[in-house]
Amino acid sequence: MDMDKDAKSFSEDFSEYMQRALLNFSMGELFDDELREWYNGIAKLMKENGGKLTKQQLEDARKEYDAMVQDAINERDKIAEITGYTGSSSSSQEASKKVSASVTQDSIDEVSGRFTALQIAGEEIKNQMIAVVVGVNSLIGISSAGNETLSNILNQHVITNSYLEDITKYTKLLNDIRADISEVKVNTKGLSTR
Repeated sequence: MDMDKDAKSFSEDFSEYMQRALLNFSMGELFDDELREWYNGIAKLMKENGGKLTKQQLEDARKEYDAMVQDAINERDKIAEITGYTGSSSSSQEASKKVSASVTQDSIDEVSGRFTALQIAGEEIKNQMIAVVVGVNSLIGISSAGNETLSNILNQHVITNSYLEDITKYTKLLNDIRADISEVKVNTKGLSTR
């Protein structure tokens, strides 16, 4: 901020800053959707016409663009009136006319080429994603088969543990029988056989 400016200069600068801030805000709010719709309409027409516009379509697009530019200039003038900004508007009008005139078939062809490149890149991404999905589905199949094998192994372990429990139970009975037989031998040792 220039501290040497007088109040009038500061007020003029502040008005200009205020107008720019309001312009940035209002242009984005008011014209963003309209400009996007215009652009998407041109892109759709180009796609339908193999990347080219007819003279009439190009002329209509320019008229629509000029109308948006005029609306933007009107909005700018309203904001200038509100903020008290008195800067010249002729340079801005000249600039908007130049922008409008610069929309040519060459620039539209360039945009079309870029859209085509984006479409090709999108198709390639789609193809790569399909390959990834196929790979993931294959992995899911392998994983499912592995899960089934692990489930079978778990079932075999359960069955084996059941057999081991039976063996332990019967082995304990054999130990008890052995103890009983030993006791019978001890008790019958003194008996004679006749």
